[in-house]
Amino acid sequence: MVLDMEFMVRSTATTGAYNYAAISGVPSILIERGGAGLCRREDIDAYKNDLHNIFCKLELLRSTPQPQKHTPVDVTDVIYLETDKAGCWFPSFRCGDKIKQGDKLGYLTDLFGNTITVYNAEQDSVILYQYSALAAPKGTILVAYGKVKNN
Repeated sequence: MVLDMEFMVRSTATTGAYNYAAISGVPSILIERGGAGLCRREDIDAYKNDLHNIFCKLELLRSTPQPQKHTPVDVTDVIYLETDKAGCWFPSFRCGDKIKQGDKLGYLTDLFGNTITVYNAEQDSVILYQYSALAAPKGTILVAYGKVKNN
């Protein structure tokens, strides 16, 4: 693997440019870093290193690949927790945190602070994605988490 990522998730989506390419037989990837809509310098540099390493692997560049800090681990059985109500979202974990089945992922309140729903993990997992805003409209994916595949 040439990407410097902690986790790798095989997409099951059927929409979007990278999925359309893959369905059409064109190799494609989607690399995601950061969060909360931030554009951090370290993420930009990591993207640049990934592109450099991909080009080296494809022999489009005659250069030495950049060293990697991580070797991606497969994540399976991803759960995308979607709220069926609007409310204020209070997460209990951060992206990358390991969780156990039954752990409280977070909770949703009404505008007055009354708890509407408490969400608990269905399986031992790692947090991949988390909604970063307070206001969570109905249908919002609050958190995505999946099982780390042991090699």
